[in-house]
Amino acid sequence: MTIRCFVLALLSSAHAAPCDIFAAGGTPCVAAHSTVRALFSAYAGALYQVMRTHDGERLDVLPLGPGGFANAAAQDSFCAGAECTVSKLYDQTALGNSLNVSRSCCPTCCDGHVFWMKASNATRFDTTASGKKVYGLWVDVDEGYRLDNTTGVPVGTEPQTIYMVADGTHVNGACCFDYGNAEVDEKDDGRGRMSALYFGTNNVSAKGWCGGSGQGPWAMIDIENGIYGGNCTASVNPANIPLPFSFVTAMVKDQTSGFTLKGADATTGQLNSLYDGPRPKSYPSLLKQGSLILGIGGDDSHSGVGTFFEGAVVAGISSDSTDALIAADIKNAGYGT
Repeated sequence: MTIRCFVLALLSSAHAAPCDIFAAGGTPCVAAHSTVRALFSAYAGALYQVMRTHDGERLDVLPLGPGGFANAAAQDSFCAGAECTVSKLYDQTALGNSLNVSRSCCPTCCDGHVFWMKASNATRFDTTASGKKVYGLWVDVDEGYRLDNTTGVPVGTEPQTIYMVADGTHVNGACCFDYGNAEVDEKDDGRGRMSALYFGTNNVSAKGWCGGSGQGPWAMIDIENGIYGGNCTASVNPANIPLPFSFVTAMVKDQTSGFTLKGADATTGQLNSLYDGPRPKSYPSLLKQGSLILGIGGDDSHSGVGTFFEGAVVAGISSDSTDALIAADIKNAGYGT
């Protein structure tokens, strides 16, 4: 079967999921995380793990069936009358790139002290997807997840696509609510050593970087020592519009020729082009190191906040037609309905 025929078959299938769509386009997921649903149509393994704080007991939360939504009722029963945190987000690919609570050792963000960040509260934020109760990962200050020793995640100049669904009403301007590729030593190793999708209201224009229009929040790229909503001379990219929606689909593609940003209200099934062009001149090359982060910066900066529902890191640059299918699939997931 040709890729075109496979994509058309996916369109006609009610069970198509984001990582199936990426794979059909020749750009496979190398890491896939969600507290809401399976990102492969055949995936029936654990989505995330919750832990009761008073006794340390843990529960793996599975989808209701292959390719289905999370079994929130199982979490509710396990956490009834107790405080629960999210101790792990399982990677749904076969590569084992699961995210655990991060250990911070960044001299610039924690005064040289090593400590474990807090795990996010598992029941802080619930919503619905296609009428089913699900939980989002509500990340607060001093909370974040990481994996330094990954498998298959793009490094160096290898091209990469990242998408996530986040909440545009739970944001701030601190560093950094990121999802994506970062340093393997939990330190600021210099410009270009990471490539992650940032979402928030960071006033990058005041720092001589390049932000979006209005008040945000914006989808931007974090390439270490700089967060960019484009590559502009006036510090603002007017095409990078604010995304203040309850559910936002954001995407970044990074390759040697530059980077692309897309984003929109996740319930519309659309993706707007926010930027497509070269990276700043002070970032001449890709030097990705290949760790994975969520809710923090590459050097473990941990003052950002946000809510994460799903996302994936993809090997290669996805096509516009694949992106359109991803946006349509996220709409069909029925966030908030």
